[in-house]
Amino acid sequence: LVEITKKSSDGYHAGRLISENKWAFRYGILDVRMVMATRNGACSAVWFAGGRPESNPNGFNEIDLYENFGYDSIKTSLHTWGPLAGESGHIMHKLDTDITATPQNGEHFWDTFHHLTLVWTDKEIGCYLDGELYAFVDITDESLASMHLFTTILLANGVGTKNYTSSNPQNYLDDVSKFFEIQAIDYVRLYQTNTIDSAFTYSDTHPDKQ
Repeated sequence: LVEITKKSSDGYHAGRLISENKWAFRYGILDVRMVMATRNGACSAVWFAGGRPESNPNGFNEIDLYENFGYDSIKTSLHTWGPLAGESGHIMHKLDTDITATPQNGEHFWDTFHHLTLVWTDKEIGCYLDGELYAFVDITDESLASMHLFTTILLANGVGTKNYTSSNPQNYLDDVSKFFEIQAIDYVRLYQTNTIDSAFTYSDTHPDKQ
């Protein structure tokens, strides 16, 4: 999968691949091998949301395995949305381990392929970069009930607002008309086991539902 974000005459063009209304999963190991779009300030991400293939009126989770907020870095966050989050309609959960991963000296995340891996069980969520843990949370607490719902996958290479990026991107261009960012995804692999209630489901309207 090649996702291109660029400046055009009518604004910006961006790419996103989603499984909503197609399929969803719960628990397992999901591994993404990709070259991240972190060079010129694009906001790329690998994240999960939706609760099930169709929209969930009772609320849903958001698991951000990787967001870069326009920087050459990797950040994780977990959210609960909707009625499950109470009156506010949104909870941003505190992680037990929460590190902004950055490249080694002299390297960049856009240089080559890296592995981003979600390890999700009925007790915990762990996020890994090339096998190294950078974010972890125990999800056995009732406040994290949404983290036990089905979720869908989103692979994004977009353009964020200033409110999203917090400040100017690390590598901004003086001439924005030259903005052109590529994200390459070699594969997404999902491994599951029936020992912890892991499951995969198609949307009700998907031709392979049966």
